[in-house]
Amino acid sequence: MLPSLSLARLRFIYRLRDPLPHAAVQGSLWRGALGYALKSTICVYADPFERRCPECALYRHCPYPRLFEPVVPAGQAAGSSDDAPRPFVLEPPLDATTALEDGAQLVAGIVLLGPALEEVPTIIRSAALLGERGLGQSAARATLTGVDAVGLSGPVELWPGGSLDPLPVLHTAEIVRGADWLAPDLTLRFVTPTRLRRKGAVVAVPDAETITRALLRRLISLAALYGEPWYPETHRLIAAAAALPVDADLDWRAASHLSTRHNRRMPLDGFEGELTLHAVPEELRALLLLGSFVHLGKLATYGHGWYLVE
Repeated sequence: MLPSLSLARLRFIYRLRDPLPHAAVQGSLWRGALGYALKSTICVYADPFERRCPECALYRHCPYPRLFEPVVPAGQAAGSSDDAPRPFVLEPPLDATTALEDGAQLVAGIVLLGPALEEVPTIIRSAALLGERGLGQSAARATLTGVDAVGLSGPVELWPGGSLDPLPVLHTAEIVRGADWLAPDLTLRFVTPTRLRRKGAVVAVPDAETITRALLRRLISLAALYGEPWYPETHRLIAAAAALPVDADLDWRAASHLSTRHNRRMPLDGFEGELTLHAVPEELRALLLLGSFVHLGKLATYGHGWYLVE
């Protein structure tokens, strides 16, 4: 049984008004730009950045800290507030190595979980402001031309020609049914850098057990904060994963990011490429499909750990 989670995968479609260097579409820059636009959109102060959010009387009721600085309720095993999983993951443009000319289309996405689903109108407005402010160091302007919700059966237009009422939300049960169509031999295609650790060491070429352990940790934390507490049979699932034959075709992608919060460069490197798992049991297929929505690892809000199940 999978954890009880509700989520929505949104896709933002932009039309560039200026040329865009390839570095501007990296996930870390998108995360910073979205956070800046969101805070600018909703903050009651004339200068949203003159004070820290916890100093504000509206801190417990504001969408910005709910998304970017979630507080772990007392007694919940989701780690410290610094480590708490955010109720969203970014899905940056996949043409991150290609410079784009003005007039080109640019597509980026976000997956929202639990309470973040209530903030869709604000997030769409922030996504539009993000484009108007400009992307990357070149401040390339982009017009938001459409927003879709992407489910297992394809995209549904939300804006400008669609509706947010009701919002197309995916539930765990639908993902389980979607996994019924997966073959026992499946490929995980990692389209953004994925950084995992095993016994304290960074893993360059993971096996199925490492993937499953990381996915279980992430889902347990997400369920504790944004769904219902989940107590999977971890030993049985890990043992099943450890027995799976694996073929790996992975490359290591080096990257880093200057964190203004920590005032130092943060490693954003990780593996990309394909990992083919053979004879995957049905329960693990469903788990892996859910993981393709919530991503792997602690850098998911930067767009990392994103894989497609094929």
